[in-house]
Amino acid sequence: MISLIHFRKDRLLEKKAFIDQMEIDSHVKIIEDENKISNKDARMRELENWLNNLN
Repeated sequence: MISLIHFRKDRLLEKKAFIDQMEIDSHVKIIEDENKISNKDARMRELENWLNNLN
């Protein structure tokens, strides 16, 4: 997710998804902090369940 945000940052700013680079950096920091404290297996299971629910 973080790499996608960095890759698309110009477009995200253009579309006004974020106000400025500082807001993007803040959002990325929140994601990084959450990744440090959460269990990767649980996150992947949650994603899998969510995707299965779409079908």
